[in-house]
Amino acid sequence: WHTNCTSNNSEILIIDNRKYIGFLKVDDIFQYVFEYILLIVILVLRTVINLRQAQSHVVLLSGTIFSNITRSALDKGFVDFFKYIINFGFYKFGVEVVLILLTISISNRGDIFTVFYCTWLVLFVLLNRNGIKKAWPYFVGFMGIILPVQYLACLGIPPGLCLYYPWESLPLWQKNWIFLPDFQDPLPKNKLYLDFLILFLACRQLIWFGREIELESIAGSNVEAHKEK
Repeated sequence: WHTNCTSNNSEILIIDNRKYIGFLKVDDIFQYVFEYILLIVILVLRTVINLRQAQSHVVLLSGTIFSNITRSALDKGFVDFFKYIINFGFYKFGVEVVLILLTISISNRGDIFTVFYCTWLVLFVLLNRNGIKKAWPYFVGFMGIILPVQYLACLGIPPGLCLYYPWESLPLWQKNWIFLPDFQDPLPKNKLYLDFLILFLACRQLIWFGREIELESIAGSNVEAHKEK
């Protein structure tokens, strides 16, 4: 599991290859597996909900939780209002949610990917909803490509190979700006959490875009207010 490598200063470095593949010795095993346990609980709850709905013969619109909730529910009271928001909130405001998260990601990153995200943000602000709908699949494709690229950059090459990056002589701020991997100062993988959430929600919004005609009579129109008759 250990490799002896020689640094640029002719120093012998002992590399533990177990860390690279995720074999870590931790003091609190629960903290290490908490996210996996939470994921299992969510999947179990989803299965239980589906089984109960099947047994009670409740016919729900795909992607919704409450039955018999339409656009008119907004005027009936707070309870029906919240049911409508839970059912169709992302259908009505999904684009806005993704753009808000994209703005937060831009403010937190401060690297070369900020330029790409700013370009998409400006484009979506300038386009109307029909234009956004046409451009959205390209945005999802872009995020689907750029996220694995960032992940591989954070992962880097195995240090046990005793190879060195050609950009090691660059200043740290330049490596962080270009998002280049480095053995001494690894890239902050925390930046990818929000990007993954953006990709996930953008994929969900892509599904809603494909169902707008189907849902228009149930959840209301998404046409801009000044275009409504």
